[in-house]
Amino acid sequence: MGILQEMLESALREYYKSDLFVKGLIRRKFASTGFELSDKQIAYVVRRLRHAQGEDTKIRINPRHLGNAETVPKQGFKETISLHLSEDDIEGTVGAFNSQLPQMMDAISDEVSSRLLRRLKREGSPFLKENDRDRLTFEARLAKTWRRAFYLIELLLAVALQAGADFSREGHPSTSPVCGEVLHVLTRLHARACQVSAEIIALLKAGFADGAHARWRTLHEIAVVSTFIAKHGAETARRYLAHGAVESNKAATQYQRHCSAIGYGPLDPKEITEIQRRYAAALQRFGRDFRGSYGWAASALRKSKPTFSDIEQDVKLDSLSPFYRLASHNVHANPKGLSVKLGLGPDVGKVLLAGPSNTGLADPAQGAALSLLQTTSALLGTRPNLDAIVVMKMLVKLEAEIAKVSVEIQRRIESKGSRTVVA
Repeated sequence: MGILQEMLESALREYYKSDLFVKGLIRRKFASTGFELSDKQIAYVVRRLRHAQGEDTKIRINPRHLGNAETVPKQGFKETISLHLSEDDIEGTVGAFNSQLPQMMDAISDEVSSRLLRRLKREGSPFLKENDRDRLTFEARLAKTWRRAFYLIELLLAVALQAGADFSREGHPSTSPVCGEVLHVLTRLHARACQVSAEIIALLKAGFADGAHARWRTLHEIAVVSTFIAKHGAETARRYLAHGAVESNKAATQYQRHCSAIGYGPLDPKEITEIQRRYAAALQRFGRDFRGSYGWAASALRKSKPTFSDIEQDVKLDSLSPFYRLASHNVHANPKGLSVKLGLGPDVGKVLLAGPSNTGLADPAQGAALSLLQTTSALLGTRPNLDAIVVMKMLVKLEAEIAKVSVEIQRRIESKGSRTVVA
């Protein structure tokens, strides 16, 4: 039995010992002997029971203490009343209590959940330590299995980060044909790509293949947009930056519609006016096609309602669209997300994956290496000097080795039929 289940059952047992339950038992027991007690009198009996020693629930009560009883015993008073709570008494009260459960469920569940949460906060360390032990043991095995792939992809990220930092530090000559807007966009997209890559590596090292693949989906979008802007230049970069007005207007409209439901106050009218002004100015400058999610690419593509797929095709990265769609299953709550699990390999449908796995890491590792390479190349390609060319060729070689090593490890795992799943 799990620790949480034990705590839940303990909390329920404690509730059955609570005043509410005991008072019902006392009221029923006294009623069977002819006494109908007030709430105050029942509270008195409960206190006597609380002071009773040992497991014996037999106590003696002076009837003078119950002088306010509403009904005199049929057989008259005795000097003392002997009250013994037997198993039959308890079972009878439990039966009566259970018959009222549907009406009392909300109050009972609220009380028991509060008791359980208090105990869990107080005694939850063993529960968490057990999970931590399992996780650390698993991650140690995973690191041993995937050591070479992890080392190479971390090395690629370190080189890409250094290349981006050097590029920003060196600045750009005023004689460069590449405009400031292009550099502004590509530099920031590259920084974001490095951050997402670091997130992917963290997920890989924790054994979350599907989570890493879902984050690669974002990295692929960054690579596609970077390559597109690098290709189409200044005007597209300006439109991309200006499209923030469209996104802000959409976000503000949605927020205003739902803010009261989530307990937030509406935006300041002046702020709304300014957002709408910038939105109207952007449409006036770039046309109504600018309203779409990818309206910033409409002019370059000569298409009124471009999609991400159109941008992919334009920069010839649409060959990755099947993997992009595969990664989308772990982003959205569609049915394919139930049956497509990199972390289960061939056992999809036989096992429910509720934790990490040591299999399925090859796809997100390869994807991350390739997309980070593409984003870095888009940036360094704006200054094609010897240093940049050397770095790009080094990244190409690293990416190819990551793909090779990752596939080899994945095949070795599958050939051995060894997979570690922590559910």
